[in-house]
Amino acid sequence: MPKEHRIEITDCNLLIPGLKLFGYNIFNTAQPPMDYHMHENCIEIVVVSKGREYYSVESGIYSVSRGQAFISFANELHKSGMGLQNICEFYWFILDVSNPSLFLGFSKEYSEQIIKYLSDIDKHVIQISEDCIENVKKCFELFNQRANIYYRSAAFQHVLTQILFETSQEKLQSGIIDKITYYINEHIFENINLNDIAVYAGLSLPALHRKFQKESGYTLRSYINLQKIEYAKHLLKSGKNVTETAMALGFNTSDYFSTVFKKFTSATPTEYIKKNGI
Repeated sequence: MPKEHRIEITDCNLLIPGLKLFGYNIFNTAQPPMDYHMHENCIEIVVVSKGREYYSVESGIYSVSRGQAFISFANELHKSGMGLQNICEFYWFILDVSNPSLFLGFSKEYSEQIIKYLSDIDKHVIQISEDCIENVKKCFELFNQRANIYYRSAAFQHVLTQILFETSQEKLQSGIIDKITYYINEHIFENINLNDIAVYAGLSLPALHRKFQKESGYTLRSYINLQKIEYAKHLLKSGKNVTETAMALGFNTSDYFSTVFKKFTSATPTEYIKKNGI
């Protein structure tokens, strides 16, 4: 297998109304990140089948590993990678949700319900089963091998409805995670104490660690640092120097800030400033 293997099947070959792109990608070495972009009137779903990848939207950074899918919503800026894109394998597809009358071969009434359900999903990372991952793989192979259009259409309808069903059945534990991330964002310019988060969430500290890592894929401290580094980029671009930025975000020393910054961006703050012509 080459270090990078990428297949993109576009709408002119997919021949399914509303399905704009179906792709497969594998990285066997770390790759440069993809810049922020958006898909007009389209929803993108990325199913990670091996490894782990990071995705960013304006609301934060999300870790996605096997058994999870990442959703970017219509007209939402997003990007992949955190410093570098990880060694991983994933499938992704892009759905044009602008015309319910022409959507995957469903009736207009059913299409409207599906599009509304997709648009109303209140999280960027959803849990999916091993069975669903295997069905995504089989479905992609049908398209890649140009199997009968009716087989392809039925297989994709099944994959999408399975993802939606599993999303609806997922245990709703996101309330606690939303509460924790809200607290972090509200206190991002402080030296955040993990015990304070536990009290705010109504959990013991060990339970907080377990729940947060299970639901998000991050350790709590790593997530806090990730968010701080995203804010740091904006502060540096606004003209603050390295020490000012470190102090503003609650880091004890500029040296520690630089270590954390490099961990998540593959560059020191000084290198980042030079690279971006700040």
